[in-house]
Amino acid sequence: MKTVTRSARCLFGGTILTAGLAAPASAQWTVFDIDANPGAWAAAKAGLILEGCSDFTKDANYPLIGIKGPVTSAGNGPVSPGTVYPTHSFDSVNGANYFYNIATLGPQYGFGNASNALLANYFTDTFRMNFAGAAAVEFNALTLLGGTSVNITVNGNSLGSVAVGTGRNIGIIGAPINTVDLFDSVGGAEGVQAKVCSYLVPAPGTAALLAVGGLVATRRRR
Repeated sequence: MKTVTRSARCLFGGTILTAGLAAPASAQWTVFDIDANPGAWAAAKAGLILEGCSDFTKDANYPLIGIKGPVTSAGNGPVSPGTVYPTHSFDSVNGANYFYNIATLGPQYGFGNASNALLANYFTDTFRMNFAGAAAVEFNALTLLGGTSVNITVNGNSLGSVAVGTGRNIGIIGAPINTVDLFDSVGGAEGVQAKVCSYLVPAPGTAALLAVGGLVATRRRR
């Protein structure tokens, strides 16, 4: 496969600009390769509660088209209203400057994605996920027509490069998480497919309340 430069290609039309890499690394967040060690990820998020998921599998196969971000719970293009969880949104770093800055891509086109995907349309740009101060997030990352890895940045702090290819389940833990950026430095359309989920720290007293509820249920069973 030829190396694709980020100054020459995009997935679906438009003018190509340039984008920089992320800021220095931080130890505040930890990245998990869920596919390699699902048990470690399950243990890490055990004390958290699921906030919600953006589930692109609920939609019919996406066409290969460009749309103007952000993609929110209101829907956008082939992404139906309600597919994206209310506290999530998806865009590119330079979304305000680019037309058709997000590409939708179903699995029927043969690029290698196994599910509906949202990608940074411009190969010079970075795919961005926005959250509302999540304690952890999990997603299936991919990059197409470029390299096999993406650089992961949380809240502007680079966490390094992770091999994802055409799909890898990734988890990130460490509050707060407001933005997660994916960038293929070789040149490619990076993004996410299938589901993106976020987790929260239980509110004070919630864990105790759940424990009391479990105790009451146990006593009733006896």
